[in-house]
Amino acid sequence: MEKRNTIMRLVLTIITCGLYGIYWMYQMNEDLKRLRGESATAEGSTLVLYTFLTCGLYTFYWLYVNSDVLGQLREENGMEPDGASKENYIISTILAVVTSVGFWGLFTAVLGAILLALDDVLADEEVFEAFGQLAGESLSSLFMGIIMVVVMVALACRRQPEDSPRLLVVFSAIIFCMQCFPPFLSLGFMQKSLNGLIDCLQNERDVI
Repeated sequence: MEKRNTIMRLVLTIITCGLYGIYWMYQMNEDLKRLRGESATAEGSTLVLYTFLTCGLYTFYWLYVNSDVLGQLREENGMEPDGASKENYIISTILAVVTSVGFWGLFTAVLGAILLALDDVLADEEVFEAFGQLAGESLSSLFMGIIMVVVMVALACRRQPEDSPRLLVVFSAIIFCMQCFPPFLSLGFMQKSLNGLIDCLQNERDVI
């Protein structure tokens, strides 16, 4: 079993709007099956089918179950359950929120420019109302983003070394989804943990 390039898979997942993430999840499921001896969730084509039929909701269940399975496998080999640091979770949340709010701000600015260009066509009341709605939605997006960052910081900081990573992994997937990113990006945390486990197992074989 070989380690997989986490960064490349994250980029491909974003570029393909999450489609590569399904394949990535399939690959990781097979890796965990080989390490554990059996699959804790649906596998193969059934896994892909469930993901499509539930419009991605099955992904959250898969992340919840298998992040815990991976944590147990790491513990059995004398490692902490979560190979991702608290900073990894916090920074990824901040980047997701900043990127999403930034794009929304740009979208708002473009719409504002269009409204100004249509000033001669629309009544002043309509222009002011449209500006008010845009400003309100922008502030709402920013406020929700700040709340997500605060909650993630709180969850990450209270995590103990022996805690299962499933709560942080699933919550990060929810954040990514709410910020219009594919939830499969949370696989990055699991891949980091899995790569560390593979390193550990390879080192043990080398010693033997």
